[in-house]
Amino acid sequence: MTQSFKEFHTHIYFDQDTKEHAEELYNRVAQEIVGVTIGRFHTRCVGPHPTWMFTMEYSKDIFESVLFWMMSNLDGLSALVHPLSGDDVEDHTKYAMWFGTQLQLNLSKL
Repeated sequence: MTQSFKEFHTHIYFDQDTKEHAEELYNRVAQEIVGVTIGRFHTRCVGPHPTWMFTMEYSKDIFESVLFWMMSNLDGLSALVHPLSGDDVEDHTKYAMWFGTQLQLNLSKL
């Protein structure tokens, strides 16, 4: 059976050394990609995520635009892209795509 994904989530990861670049992206993304909903800018670890991050949520209609934007703008930051299927573990593992270095998630927190 083929999965039909309609909504997606991206986590863009950063730390103290890359926070300034992450803040710049955070402030630009909603203006540069119509249809993206920006989440909170976390300067602490949240859920299964091993470092600071912010999130973007968007529909499959702009999936390609978001990926192209990240290819041009991440500049060394890591990002996790996954669907919102309702199964958090599979979304963050089986269906996950990574840009940059793949981080080790704490799946026990899902």
